[in-house]
Amino acid sequence: MAALIGAALPASAQESVVINEIAWMGTAASTADEWIELANFGSEALDLSGWTLVAQDGTPSISLSGSIAAGGYFLLERTDDNTVPDITADQIYTGALSNSGEILTLKDAGGAVLHTIDASSGWPAGDNTTKQTMERTTAGGWQTSADVGGTPRAANSQSPPQEETSPPRQEPEPEPSSQEPPLQSPPPVVVNEPEPTPDYSAMQIFLSELLPDPEGRDTEGEFIELVNAGTTNIDLSGWQLADEDGNTTGPWAIPSGTLLAAGEFRAFYYTQTKVTLNNKDGDAVRLLDPTGRQHDAVRYTESAEGLALARFDGAWEWTNRPTPGAPNVRTTMTMTNDDNNDTTTAAAAPTQQAPAVPASSPATKTSSSSSKQTKTSSEQAPPLPQDATPSLPDEENDVSQLSANISQSGLPSYLPY
Repeated sequence: MAALIGAALPASAQESVVINEIAWMGTAASTADEWIELANFGSEALDLSGWTLVAQDGTPSISLSGSIAAGGYFLLERTDDNTVPDITADQIYTGALSNSGEILTLKDAGGAVLHTIDASSGWPAGDNTTKQTMERTTAGGWQTSADVGGTPRAANSQSPPQEETSPPRQEPEPEPSSQEPPLQSPPPVVVNEPEPTPDYSAMQIFLSELLPDPEGRDTEGEFIELVNAGTTNIDLSGWQLADEDGNTTGPWAIPSGTLLAAGEFRAFYYTQTKVTLNNKDGDAVRLLDPTGRQHDAVRYTESAEGLALARFDGAWEWTNRPTPGAPNVRTTMTMTNDDNNDTTTAAAAPTQQAPAVPASSPATKTSSSSSKQTKTSSEQAPPLPQDATPSLPDEENDVSQLSANISQSGLPSYLPY
């Protein structure tokens, strides 16, 4: 009989469901391929609706659903069902386990604590190098699995404890011996090496397009677009977007588990980021890596309604063809000759692909429209700052008659929030 949602479980049921195995180190395919297994050693199937599995630091925080059969296992896979390719997950969750340890607590629908793992001083078992999981022993402790990759939704390499129906048999004490006992090797010491910090500066992720002043309400159409110009997928968890003025809550952190595929363009709208792009007064947008270091940036002095600031081969230009989530489209504006009022129109340039500009490109340049030289610093994170200074059209002219005067200037490595 399944447990009632919100009702306290009998003691026997509380003792039967435990955290049984954890792949806190990921797999050989990816360190992000983490998974957690629950086991039900009781004689009744249990409804997990309303149950929670939460780390003390808040990541991960899982609201369980579904059910676990008597004597069965419940497999939780992080981010997607590809973590354990040959086994279907019972539930998908988000949030990474720290390689330095966690405090995990399993509670039923009534809030009663069923099982707690205190690994605040480090995981007691598991091997980050060989990707052997941490599994529960028959004595209720922890050991490193004998199988590389562990035993998801199956019995551990050493069978987990079962409910005892009779007291264990007591072996007689051995007779004293005059011989010295044989020497035994000390048990192996499990060393959990910290996972190296990724080289974020080498990641080919850039700002690609901004729409500061969309047609209609700015709060509905404003967006900041990123592009992955590399050949591998990038996990955006912990990366941040910020403008020059800053939000009341500081830079906006991209949600955990957000993946940007190779060659993909992704637009983040104001409704999600709350990053406000100024119109007449201009603004700056910065992309920060998970360490808070500036990875890319762009500044503009003012904008016009319906025009997007887009990146083409490392340079920034205004275009009247916003393309959120798609490759940028360059449009050559119609220019007006003030002497004879003639106009010349150039055809739109072909669609541009991801910018082929590395994050380490130098940014020390002198603007053609000013004698002021860009300030740079040896401590500045590798920026790709560009200063797009548009000349706004007269009220009588169409937006397509905008003269895009593009100049490059450096952006300081720190902008106040």
